[in-house]
Parts: sequence; C-alpha cells; structure tokens
Amino acid sequence: MQRTAETSLEKLARDAEFIAHSPVLKLYLQDPQAANKARAEDALLTLSALRKDYEQTRYIDQDGREQIRVDRAHTNGESSLRTQGLQDKSSRPYVQAGLQLAAGKVFISDFDLNVEFNRIEIPYKPVLRTVVPVVLDQRRKGMIVLNSFAGELLAQLQATLPENEGEVVIMSESGGWISGSPDLNWQYLIQPAARLSVQDSELWSGITARRNGQFEHGGECYHFVWFQAANSSIQAAKWLFAEKTKNQSCSASLVSAIESAVRRIALILLVSVPILLLWHRSRLRNEYYKQELEDKQAALSTIAKEAGHALIMVDSRCQVQWMNAEAQRLLGWSEADLIGKSLHDSVHLTPEGTPVHPGQCATLQSLATGEPQSKEHDRMLSRSGELLHLSTRVTPFGGADRRQAIVSLVDIASHVALEESLTIQAEIDELTQTLNRRAILQHLQAALSNSAPASCILALDIDFFKSVNDKYGHLVGDEILIHFCRTIETMLRKNDLLGRIGGEEFIIVAHTGSMADAMGLAERVRTVVANTPYARGADPSIAMTVSIGVAQPRPDETVKELLARADEALYRAKDSGRNRVVSAD
Repeated sequence: MQRTAETSLEKLARDAEFIAHSPVLKLYLQDPQAANKARAEDALLTLSALRKDYEQTRYIDQDGREQIRVDRAHTNGESSLRTQGLQDKSSRPYVQAGLQLAAGKVFISDFDLNVEFNRIEIPYKPVLRTVVPVVLDQRRKGMIVLNSFAGELLAQLQATLPENEGEVVIMSESGGWISGSPDLNWQYLIQPAARLSVQDSELWSGITARRNGQFEHGGECYHFVWFQAANSSIQAAKWLFAEKTKNQSCSASLVSAIESAVRRIALILLVSVPILLLWHRSRLRNEYYKQELEDKQAALSTIAKEAGHALIMVDSRCQVQWMNAEAQRLLGWSEADLIGKSLHDSVHLTPEGTPVHPGQCATLQSLATGEPQSKEHDRMLSRSGELLHLSTRVTPFGGADRRQAIVSLVDIASHVALEESLTIQAEIDELTQTLNRRAILQHLQAALSNSAPASCILALDIDFFKSVNDKYGHLVGDEILIHFCRTIETMLRKNDLLGRIGGEEFIIVAHTGSMADAMGLAERVRTVVANTPYARGADPSIAMTVSIGVAQPRPDETVKELLARADEALYRAKDSGRNRVVSAD
C-alpha cells in the first residue's frame, strides 16, 4: 500500500509541476491579454482531457481567486472550461497552504470532500488537492491546483490486497475514518466527535506512539502502518494505512501453535506474492505514467507551436532546441536550419562577427544568471540578412547545470517606423520640408555649446513677399517658398542647415568660424535667388530677391543674443534698399 500511495503522490506532483512551468501559462502571466489567456485555457483543457482522474484543473491567482478552471463532468467524463461563477478560495486551507509554499515545493492535502460555495457536495466527492506555486521573474503569481478523484487511489490501495482477505482502512492523522468504517467514513469532517481519537483516546494514544503494529477495535483486528511521503519536496498529510481482518480478534487463545505456524507461513506467502504483484504493477504503472507525461509534453509542444508569439527554446549553450511556426515565419529560418545551432551566432552577429544589437545579448545573460531578461527594442538578422526590429523576452528554467530558456519575440517594425516618422514630423516644417523653428534653434544651441569653432548664422527674409501673396494668392506664395528653399539648398555645404523661422523668414546655420566664409556664402545665396525666378509654365515667371543679415557668435553669447544681432543686420539690409547682405559687425 505504501508503494502505491508513494507512486500516486509522485504522479500528482509531476503533473501539477508540469502545468505550473508550462511556457503557455507563463506567456499569459507575462502578457495577460485575452489571446494569451485563451491559449492557457486551451492548454489546461488539453491536459484535463488527457488525464481522466482529475475532477478539476485550476489556476488560482495570488489573491486566492480562480482565474482559469476546467471541470470534468461526473456523468459523461467530458472536460469543460468554466467561465462563470469563478470563486474566491482564499479562505480554503489548501489555498492558504499554497500561498505559504516555497518555490520547488508541492503541497498535497489530506483526503477531503469537495466543497462548492462553502457547502460539502452531496453525494460525497472525495478528493485530493495538489498545489504547486507558480513563480515568474522570481515573483509568486498564484498556484496550480489539481483536484483528483480520491476514489481512484482508494481503489488502487484495495487492489493491493488479495481478494476476500481483508479490507483496507485509511484514517487521518487526527483519527478520522476515511475508509473501512461505512457508518463513520468522512463523518469526522462534519462531526469532529466521529473520530477514533475521541471515541477511544487511550487506544489512539497507543496507535500514535508506534510506527506500525496492530490494534483491536470493535472485536476486529487491524494491522497498521503510518505513511508519509518520502520525497522531501512533497508536503503531504500523514495517514494511517491498515488491513482489517473481519470478525476476528487479535488474540485468538484457542489457536494452536501449529495453526499459528501455518498461519505465519501462509501470511508470508500472502504477503510476498502481493509484493511481487505490486512491484510488477508498479512497474507497469510507472511506464504508463511516463508515457502519459510524454504525451502531455507533446500536446503542450503542439500548443506552443501554434501560439501567436514567436517562441524559441534554447539549451544552456544557447543552441536552438525547437521553435514554433511564428518564429520560423518571422526569422525566415526553418526549425531544421537552426536546431543545434547557436541562436546568438545566427541572428545577432553579421557574417563578419559584428553584433547588430545594442548592449549585451538578453538570451546569453539569462542563461548565465538564471534571471529573466527583456529588451523592448532588440535587433536580429533574418536568414535573408534583413535587419529586424523586435521586442525580446527570455524566461529561463532548470538548474544551473542544465539551464534552458524560452525566447519570446514580437515584431515591432511598425512601431519603430512610426517613431521615426513622428521624430521627423516633430523637426520638419510641413510646407518647405526644412527644419522648423524649434529644430533649427536646437541645432544652433548645440553648435554654440560645442567646443569646436562656433557656427555663423545667416538671417534671410524674402523681399516684398507680402505683395506676392496679395497679387498671386497664398497658394502661389507657398509654391514660391518651396522654390526658394530648393534653390538655397543647392548652395549649402554638407553640414550647413536651413530652417524656417516663420512666414518668409529663414535661418542658415553655416558650420564655419570664419566671418569671411559666411559672408561669401550669403552673397552666393543672394545672387542665385535673384537669378532664379519662379517659373509658372506658360505664365510669366516671378522674380524674387532676398535680404540677408550675417552674424558671428561672440564668447559666451546666447542664442537669443546672436539672433538679435543677425536680425538687426537683416533690418539694415532692408532699410538700405533690400537684395543685399549686411554683416552684424
């Protein structure tokens, strides 16, 4: 019986841990959007369908509330997702135990009766509850709770005895009857006095003082042993297992020595044969559970492969173990291409060995430290050599000597393009496509703050532009402004900048510390503008001229002061007849 119970508890622990560490559940907890929750629900439904002896498969959050629950119907055995009536289980003892459970530990409750909405279900539904904490990024995120049909284990324990040779008795550590006393089974959960420890406290004291032995109760003999899980990672209740010999006392004074000897020999045979049978059955069960676990892993792998996010699993050396269909589509690599190859070397390095991403590789960091890593903006190379913009999240699992990790990738190319577009829009004048006022002044401030030789500025104003607008209209005026800018840009050097201050006023930041060079550039601009009228097709061209004020920065001069001197020179150019260049000095 002990071996059967030990094997059953180990199986319960393995199943619960398998679900608690599943990539699909962790993906939902990292990003709790509806699509990810639906995938986690599908995973629990699949596992429930594979395991026929679980009445409930649940994910309960850190506040003790059911978030995902799969029920198995008693009538037809079908699994179904419960979306309504999810309950607050924070007051239940098994949830309280789960909230205190350390990572890597498993809690298995005492035999219990299922409770719904704070009432014991009738007819009785004996259950065992297995609880495993869910840990993400070293933070507790709730627990996985499996309700298994306790009747399955009771039947297995009864099967360890030869037919018609006794009855299995199971009692709780507090002396409550679980099996073996039809009138009192489970009554201790309703009436605390219905316990052997209460009805015969002296007898119970003798039982609890020994690890095993026999006792007599109600004229029948019980051969008992105390059982507790041997696996140190499993926190389970302590139970008394006994074999009750019906209608026979422990002290048979009329039994002769020969009969006693024969009984002992028979007992040896009766014990040894079941042990061999139990060993054989245990081997078969272990093979069965092993196959079941492999089947569930295959099912979970199928779910992961069909997930909406790109998922890649790597081993401790960052070598790819598997990747789902979305990862293959996103990177352009087939799973066969990358299996056994370093993910870092394949997607983070150019053929010359140059990294394509800023900073350290998140996957290598996670494998080295055992800590989850994420990069909101990562870069990778596709198989074709295209540079991809991705968001990366790496979740490690396993011990330091055999650590692995799940790498989740999301394509953010559209976000990057949008950011670049917004950046350009924030700096560019919409009409002329030159720098706007804010941007050109920022560049000027940067030039003045630079330790290199300061830049001279040219303040430009189109002569008589108002009369052009009045005569030809604002649409033609806008076209002339655009023509004016395109004409000037042909005269600028590589580092010179042109910006629109407002209306027909512009600034050129000329990257030269020489006033003579700046004056020469201004004169060339003035000449080209005067000699390049705006062509209007069949209509007469519109000539234009420009007045320019030039200023060279003085030590410790502010942008405002420099602009004021340039504007003053510009006004002098206009006052002296327009279409000319005037120095602020």
